[in-house]
Amino acid sequence: MELLSVLRNKHAAFTLIEAVISLGIICTILLLPANDYRKQQINQQEKLALTQFEYYWRESLKVAFLNQKPCTIVINNTEHKIYYESASFTSGRIVQNLPKTMTSDFNTNQGRSLEFKISGKGTVSPASIYFYTTKKRYKYTIQMLWGQLIAQKST
Repeated sequence: MELLSVLRNKHAAFTLIEAVISLGIICTILLLPANDYRKQQINQQEKLALTQFEYYWRESLKVAFLNQKPCTIVINNTEHKIYYESASFTSGRIVQNLPKTMTSDFNTNQGRSLEFKISGKGTVSPASIYFYTTKKRYKYTIQMLWGQLIAQKST
């Protein structure tokens, strides 16, 4: 009788190997979405940076035109920042941080700081600005004189 109770209790719990295998499977299942989450977070940061660039560009055009004072926009690849400078801004300068995964290019002069001058009349020379993200290339074309941005996305 005692022998039967010992045999029954012996199989009532997991063995160490079964527990390790179970934990390994559970950990793998839990870690799979974490990698995708990080990629999604990077994509959202890049989209936000592009949206902010479009917004601050339009604001710089408005400020230059309404206050009749020039604005300068400097895209710095080494610091991953965009500077919007004008005497009309309360702080004189607005700084936008770009994600480290993003670079910019202006008419194939990659690696340099890009500078755009908006006159006091709100006009700017036509040009093309390229932003390279982890998956896509975004091209912004500045229309002649009145500075409207036209966005094009390509893979």
